[in-house]
Formats: sequence, structure tokens, C-alpha cells
Amino acid sequence: MHGRTAQVWAANETNVVLANTSTFTTLAELLACIERTFGDPDWERMAHAQLHAQKMTPGMTADKYTAKFKMLAARTGFNEAALEDAFI
Repeated sequence: MHGRTAQVWAANETNVVLANTSTFTTLAELLACIERTFGDPDWERMAHAQLHAQKMTPGMTADKYTAKFKMLAARTGFNEAALEDAFI
């Protein structure tokens, strides 16, 4: 983690670990903290926007478009009708 906020966060967490005052006892707890700190707070809404903005571009294969669509679709919670409408 280099640069800006991530670097400061990593340095602070490293210092806490080295001082034996960390509240993390498992890797899962550390990863959950990283997700809370740096993850998208509304990943489902972000997936909605990305899905609707997705377009075929020159050089993009249908397979690549479909793969990206499926990845985003899995995050949206859309029903089958909504997914059919979004698939352009």
C-alpha cells in the first residue's frame, strides 16, 4: 500500500501490530477492516451504474462483454427481466 490514505493507514496499522496493541486476532478481521476502510460502501449501486453504462467498444469481443456483464449482474440483485433489459 503506497501513496496517500492507504500508505498512512498501513503505517498506522503496522505500528499498532509492532507495539502488540492490535485488536486483530485473525487475518479475516484484518481483511474485514480493510474492506470497511477502503471498500465501496454501496457496491450494489455501483454495479447498477456500471452495468447500465457498459457498452460494446471497438475491439471488444462479445465474450468479453458477456463476461463483464455477468460479473456485474451477480452484484446487482436484479431479477431476470431487469437483466434482460440491461443487456444491450
